[in-house]
Amino acid sequence: MIRVTAEPERLTVQGHAGFAPRGQDIVCAAASALMLALCERLQEKNLVRELVMRPGYISVAMRGAERETELIKCGLRQLERRYPQCVQVREK
Repeated sequence: MIRVTAEPERLTVQGHAGFAPRGQDIVCAAASALMLALCERLQEKNLVRELVMRPGYISVAMRGAERETELIKCGLRQLERRYPQCVQVREK
């Protein structure tokens, strides 16, 4: 399962969806694409305070990025609604 933890200035996504074999999992690909797009945009705007990426884990701490983060959280919540057995979003 992909677990998303949303905090005011940090977004963490960890785990694997388990929807399909690795390399073929559309749920993992969607969550990864959302997070990679967020990280790229935050880096372009110099809003990243900390970024940790490794297989099955992305955590980004940011400043002043509420609009960008809300958009990505919306996408992750859509994945949670469509694939509740694969994605869990938790707001702190």
